[in-house]
Amino acid sequence: MTNDNSRRLVLRRVGYFAAYLFLISVIVCLIVGIEDARRAERLRNDICKLELGKSTFADVSRIFPRYSGYVPTIENVPPACSPKYCYYLLYVENPISRVISIFPRAGLFATVRISQNTLRARAVGMAVAKGPRYREAFVQQSADSHFKEDTRIIEESKMPRKGAAVAFENTVRFVELASEMRLRCLVFPGVCSEADDMLPFLRGRKRADASR
Repeated sequence: MTNDNSRRLVLRRVGYFAAYLFLISVIVCLIVGIEDARRAERLRNDICKLELGKSTFADVSRIFPRYSGYVPTIENVPPACSPKYCYYLLYVENPISRVISIFPRAGLFATVRISQNTLRARAVGMAVAKGPRYREAFVQQSADSHFKEDTRIIEESKMPRKGAAVAFENTVRFVELASEMRLRCLVFPGVCSEADDMLPFLRGRKRADASR
Protein backbone atom coordinates (compact mmCIF):
# COMPACT_ATOMS: atom_id res chain seq x y z
CA MET A 1 0.00 0.00 0.00
CA THR A 2 1.41 3.38 -1.00
CA ASN A 3 1.70 6.30 1.36
CA ASP A 4 -1.02 8.17 -0.60
CA ASN A 5 -3.46 5.27 -0.26
CA SER A 6 -2.67 4.92 3.43
CA ARG A 7 -3.21 8.63 3.97
CA ARG A 8 -6.56 8.55 2.12
CA LEU A 9 -7.68 5.58 4.20
CA VAL A 10 -6.83 7.40 7.43
CA LEU A 11 -8.61 10.54 6.28
CA ARG A 12 -11.67 8.52 5.27
CA ARG A 13 -11.80 6.87 8.67
CA VAL A 14 -11.42 10.22 10.42
CA GLY A 15 -14.24 11.59 8.25
CA TYR A 16 -16.51 8.66 9.10
CA PHE A 17 -15.72 9.02 12.79
CA ALA A 18 -16.44 12.77 12.71
CA ALA A 19 -19.74 12.18 10.88
CA TYR A 20 -20.65 9.50 13.42
CA LEU A 21 -19.91 11.83 16.34
CA PHE A 22 -21.93 14.60 14.70
CA LEU A 23 -24.90 12.27 14.19
CA ILE A 24 -24.73 11.07 17.78
CA SER A 25 -24.54 14.67 19.00
CA VAL A 26 -27.62 15.65 16.97
CA ILE A 27 -29.57 12.66 18.33
CA VAL A 28 -28.56 13.46 21.92
CA CYS A 29 -29.56 17.13 21.47
CA LEU A 30 -32.94 16.08 20.08
CA ILE A 31 -33.59 13.61 22.90
CA VAL A 32 -32.64 16.17 25.55
CA GLY A 33 -34.67 18.90 23.83
CA ILE A 34 -37.78 16.72 23.48
CA GLU A 35 -37.60 15.64 27.13
CA ASP A 36 -37.12 19.28 28.13
CA ALA A 37 -40.20 20.27 26.09
CA ARG A 38 -42.23 17.57 27.84
CA ARG A 39 -41.19 18.86 31.26
CA ALA A 40 -42.05 22.39 30.14
CA GLU A 41 -45.47 21.16 29.01
CA ARG A 42 -46.07 19.61 32.42
CA LEU A 43 -45.09 22.88 34.13
CA ARG A 44 -47.40 24.87 31.86
CA ASN A 45 -50.26 22.46 32.52
CA ASP A 46 -49.70 22.58 36.29
CA ILE A 47 -49.96 26.37 36.25
CA CYS A 48 -53.05 26.26 34.03
CA LYS A 49 -54.81 23.89 36.46
CA LEU A 50 -54.57 26.42 39.28
CA GLU A 51 -57.53 28.69 39.96
CA LEU A 52 -56.90 32.39 40.40
CA GLY A 53 -58.55 33.64 43.57
CA LYS A 54 -59.25 30.09 44.78
CA SER A 55 -56.06 28.00 44.86
CA THR A 56 -54.30 28.11 48.23
CA PHE A 57 -50.64 28.19 49.20
CA ALA A 58 -50.79 24.43 49.81
CA ASP A 59 -52.19 23.85 46.31
CA VAL A 60 -49.50 25.94 44.66
CA SER A 61 -46.54 24.80 46.76
CA ARG A 62 -47.11 21.17 45.74
CA ILE A 63 -45.80 22.18 42.31
CA PHE A 64 -42.54 23.69 43.58
CA PRO A 65 -40.52 20.46 44.16
CA ARG A 66 -41.24 19.20 40.62
CA TYR A 67 -39.21 21.91 38.88
CA SER A 68 -36.25 24.21 39.37
CA GLY A 69 -37.32 27.41 41.07
CA TYR A 70 -36.59 30.10 43.61
CA VAL A 71 -37.95 33.16 45.38
CA PRO A 72 -36.73 36.18 43.35
CA THR A 73 -35.19 39.06 45.29
CA ILE A 74 -37.40 42.13 45.08
CA GLU A 75 -36.04 45.57 45.97
CA ASN A 76 -36.54 46.39 49.65
CA VAL A 77 -38.42 43.11 50.21
CA PRO A 78 -36.52 40.21 51.83
CA PRO A 79 -37.02 36.82 50.12
CA ALA A 80 -39.83 34.91 51.83
CA CYS A 81 -42.47 32.39 50.90
CA SER A 82 -45.40 31.57 53.16
CA PRO A 83 -49.21 31.45 52.98
CA LYS A 84 -49.21 35.12 53.91
CA TYR A 85 -47.13 36.14 50.88
CA CYS A 86 -45.09 34.33 48.26
CA TYR A 87 -43.76 35.27 44.86
CA TYR A 88 -42.13 32.24 43.27
CA LEU A 89 -40.50 31.56 39.91
CA LEU A 90 -40.27 28.10 38.34
CA TYR A 91 -38.48 27.22 35.14
CA VAL A 92 -37.42 24.50 32.73
CA GLU A 93 -34.32 25.25 30.67
CA ASN A 94 -32.73 23.33 27.82
CA PRO A 95 -29.42 22.17 29.41
CA ILE A 96 -27.70 21.84 26.03
CA SER A 97 -28.30 25.52 25.28
CA ARG A 98 -26.87 26.40 28.69
CA VAL A 99 -23.67 24.42 28.19
CA ILE A 100 -22.98 24.96 24.47
CA SER A 101 -22.68 28.69 23.84
CA ILE A 102 -23.25 28.49 20.07
CA PHE A 103 -26.96 27.94 20.78
CA PRO A 104 -29.24 30.58 22.30
CA ARG A 105 -30.30 29.75 25.87
CA ALA A 106 -33.97 28.83 25.90
CA GLY A 107 -36.42 28.03 28.67
CA LEU A 108 -40.02 28.12 29.80
CA PHE A 109 -40.79 29.86 33.08
CA ALA A 110 -43.80 30.38 35.31
CA THR A 111 -44.44 32.79 38.15
CA VAL A 112 -47.05 32.65 40.88
CA ARG A 113 -47.96 35.23 43.51
CA ILE A 114 -49.80 34.30 46.67
CA SER A 115 -51.29 36.72 49.15
CA GLN A 116 -53.30 35.85 52.26
CA ASN A 117 -53.21 32.16 51.33
CA THR A 118 -54.79 32.77 47.91
CA LEU A 119 -53.31 32.70 44.42
CA ARG A 120 -53.49 36.31 43.20
CA ALA A 121 -51.44 36.21 39.99
CA ARG A 122 -49.82 33.76 37.59
CA ALA A 123 -47.85 33.88 34.38
CA VAL A 124 -46.35 31.48 31.87
CA GLY A 125 -43.64 32.60 29.49
CA MET A 126 -40.73 31.66 27.31
CA ALA A 127 -37.36 33.36 27.00
CA VAL A 128 -34.54 33.04 24.49
CA ALA A 129 -31.17 34.73 25.04
CA LYS A 130 -27.83 34.79 23.26
CA GLY A 131 -25.23 37.21 24.50
CA PRO A 132 -26.83 40.64 24.93
CA ARG A 133 -29.83 39.68 22.78
CA TYR A 134 -32.85 38.73 24.92
CA ARG A 135 -36.45 38.07 23.90
CA GLU A 136 -39.39 37.03 26.04
CA ALA A 137 -43.04 36.15 25.37
CA PHE A 138 -45.57 35.63 28.16
CA VAL A 139 -49.21 35.26 29.19
CA GLN A 140 -50.21 36.64 32.57
CA GLN A 141 -53.34 36.93 34.69
CA SER A 142 -53.85 38.82 37.91
CA ALA A 143 -56.77 39.16 40.31
CA ASP A 144 -55.64 42.74 40.95
CA SER A 145 -55.80 43.89 37.30
CA HIS A 146 -59.01 45.28 35.88
CA PHE A 147 -59.37 46.42 32.29
CA LYS A 148 -62.23 46.52 29.81
CA GLU A 149 -60.79 44.41 27.02
CA ASP A 150 -60.55 40.64 27.28
CA THR A 151 -56.83 40.56 26.44
CA ARG A 152 -54.32 43.37 26.65
CA ILE A 153 -50.97 43.38 24.83
CA ILE A 154 -47.97 44.45 26.89
CA GLU A 155 -44.59 45.44 25.45
CA GLU A 156 -41.43 46.47 27.24
CA SER A 157 -38.46 47.62 25.20
CA LYS A 158 -35.84 48.06 27.95
CA MET A 159 -35.65 44.28 28.41
CA PRO A 160 -37.41 43.20 25.21
CA ARG A 161 -40.50 41.31 26.25
CA LYS A 162 -43.98 41.10 24.81
CA GLY A 163 -47.03 39.34 26.13
CA ALA A 164 -50.74 39.15 26.75
CA ALA A 165 -52.49 40.09 29.98
CA VAL A 166 -55.77 38.23 30.36
CA ALA A 167 -58.77 39.52 32.29
CA PHE A 168 -59.16 38.09 35.78
CA GLU A 169 -62.52 36.47 34.99
CA ASN A 170 -61.39 34.62 31.86
CA THR A 171 -59.46 31.54 32.98
CA VAL A 172 -60.33 29.75 29.73
CA ARG A 173 -58.56 32.47 27.74
CA PHE A 174 -55.44 32.21 29.90
CA VAL A 175 -55.26 28.45 29.35
CA GLU A 176 -55.89 28.89 25.63
CA LEU A 177 -53.05 31.38 25.15
CA ALA A 178 -50.64 29.55 27.45
CA SER A 179 -51.25 26.40 25.40
CA GLU A 180 -50.14 28.29 22.26
CA MET A 181 -46.58 28.58 23.56
CA ARG A 182 -44.28 26.99 20.97
CA LEU A 183 -42.46 24.41 23.06
CA ARG A 184 -40.46 23.37 20.00
CA CYS A 185 -38.38 26.48 20.75
CA LEU A 186 -36.85 24.41 23.55
CA VAL A 187 -35.99 21.58 21.16
CA PHE A 188 -34.52 23.86 18.48
CA PRO A 189 -33.45 27.05 20.36
CA GLY A 190 -32.23 28.78 17.20
CA VAL A 191 -35.62 28.81 15.43
CA CYS A 192 -37.29 31.26 17.84
CA SER A 193 -35.64 34.66 17.76
CA GLU A 194 -38.66 36.91 18.43
CA ALA A 195 -41.55 36.92 20.90
CA ASP A 196 -43.96 36.31 18.02
CA ASP A 197 -42.15 33.04 17.24
CA MET A 198 -42.67 31.82 20.79
CA LEU A 199 -46.31 32.94 21.03
CA PRO A 200 -47.94 33.29 17.57
CA PHE A 201 -50.92 35.15 19.08
CA LEU A 202 -48.68 38.20 19.47
CA ARG A 203 -47.87 38.41 15.77
CA GLY A 204 -48.91 41.81 14.41
CA ARG A 205 -50.63 42.91 17.61
CA LYS A 206 -49.87 46.32 19.08
CA ARG A 207 -49.78 47.41 22.70
CA ALA A 208 -53.12 48.56 24.04
CA ASP A 209 -53.60 52.19 25.05
CA ALA A 210 -52.64 52.37 28.73
CA SER A 211 -55.38 54.95 29.36
CA ARG A 212 -58.15 52.53 28.47
